[in-house]
Amino acid sequence: MTYALNEEHPSKYLHDTLNELLMRYKVYTGLTWTGIGKLGSYIRTHDDITDRWRTLINTQDIKPDLVINVGTCGGSSETKPGDILVCNRFIDLDMTEIERMGYQNMTIPITVGKFDGVTCGTSDKFVLKEFDYENLHAYDMEAYPQARLCATMGIPFVSVKCVTDIVGQNTHEDYRFNRDMAMTKLGEFITPEFILSHMKI
Repeated sequence: MTYALNEEHPSKYLHDTLNELLMRYKVYTGLTWTGIGKLGSYIRTHDDITDRWRTLINTQDIKPDLVINVGTCGGSSETKPGDILVCNRFIDLDMTEIERMGYQNMTIPITVGKFDGVTCGTSDKFVLKEFDYENLHAYDMEAYPQARLCATMGIPFVSVKCVTDIVGQNTHEDYRFNRDMAMTKLGEFITPEFILSHMKI
């Protein structure tokens, strides 16, 4: 389970879910702090997948049954604070923007899972206006590289976000005001059954 900000540490709102996964279903959950930004997100997720699990299980061949990215996001004008968005399509906003300027772009959209989700756009900067892209409702700074990594490694991936602010509308102030509410909403939505339904086992 990956998260970007220490203020959004999953143990603060998913303690009961994580405990039930372990005690009832014998599912171990590792928590990975990625920070914000695409490069750090990729490196920290990659390192935990390749190093933590080998140490834990003492084997070279083990991989997680799921990487689930959790946290808050900016939303589109079609969302509102408190909405839960389950993302299964991911784009790199920065590279897509460069492509639209006429430059070749080798960063492809990533689609994961066979479920009806929304598109999440990832950028290395705070997005101040909406980006014209089909079904793009979530804006963050870490999910795309994780989705690409998991697609390459054959690991199921899903990102669950709670909207704290609408892109271009008092983003920073609204995030701080709505963060605790978002943590509560995520805690209610992300159940053991939800997590198990997205695992490859």
